Amino acid sequence: VVQGDDVAITNVLPSQLPKVVGGGGLTLSITGQNFGTSPIVTLDGVALTVVSATNTQILATIPGGITLDSDNNNVVTLKVTNSTSGQFDTYNGFTVVPGGGGNAPTITSINPSSGGQTAFPVTITGTNFDDPKVFFGGTVMPINSWTPTSIVVGFPVGGLPVTGPLDVTVQNQGTGLFAVAPDGFNYINNPGGGGGGGGFQGGGGLPTCFIATAAYGSPLAGKLDTFREFRDAVLLKTAVGAALVDLYYTVSPPLADHIAAHPAIAAAVRLALTPVAWSLESPVLALTTFLLLLAGAWTARRRWSAVRA
Repeated sequence: VVQGDDVAITNVLPSQLPKVVGGGGLTLSITGQNFGTSPIVTLDGVALTVVSATNTQILATIPGGITLDSDNNNVVTLKVTNSTSGQFDTYNGFTVVPGGGGNAPTITSINPSSGGQTAFPVTITGTNFDDPKVFFGGTVMPINSWTPTSIVVGFPVGGLPVTGPLDVTVQNQGTGLFAVAPDGFNYINNPGGGGGGGGFQGGGGLPTCFIATAAYGSPLAGKLDTFREFRDAVLLKTAVGAALVDLYYTVSPPLADHIAAHPAIAAAVRLALTPVAWSLESPVLALTTFLLLLAGAWTARRRWSAVRA
């Protein structure tokens, strides 16, 4: 049983490895927990090059030209060690296929590498692209055109769900081999100035919620529907509420621009807005939770006062 502080590998892509790794190497995406930020990764004892690492995900490259499963038992063992704690976990769920298994794609440049919706289409340049699938973060991108050395992607209909740096992944669908450019595109959602969601119109023809859109990264994010419904069904029904809405749309665009350009601030705003959205979606449950917290605080205060007396 995996404990909360154990190093654990939960998934590795691709799960199919060639017997002989191509000259450009092969990148593995390793998902799990407690890897630390400087893990040691080996495959059958061969050190892999760690491209990027967080506590829950590692991108590591197998050196090109090496032969896997040298004893032909169809078992290849991946080992991830947390260099700080010394704890490790192993994974051997690979299937080894004969031959070279094809060449993995490579990414050499992304142009432009930053911007909002108006920055698209974006061109990804590299090698060995073959029936590719492209991801910005976890979002599948529409492909306008591709050649073995270039891919042109458009902006997704549903928008991009988060602002800030996004990993760009190109995966060849035939072989499953892929390449990743960590933080390859910096998505700046600029709803007030023609960025990621500037053209979107909310209910009743009103503009979208600038600050919330900048924080959540797309005008189609689920939480934004909650804020729009509250605006249309509650605030706009009264003169005072309508005046507040007018004031909001006057002062919020420059604030939204600043939030969209700074991922850390966007994350903090999301953290503040999410409980507000939850309260609007479930007011009875929110009120009950508030009353329970209030009762708990009152009880604790009485006990403290009794102890001091």
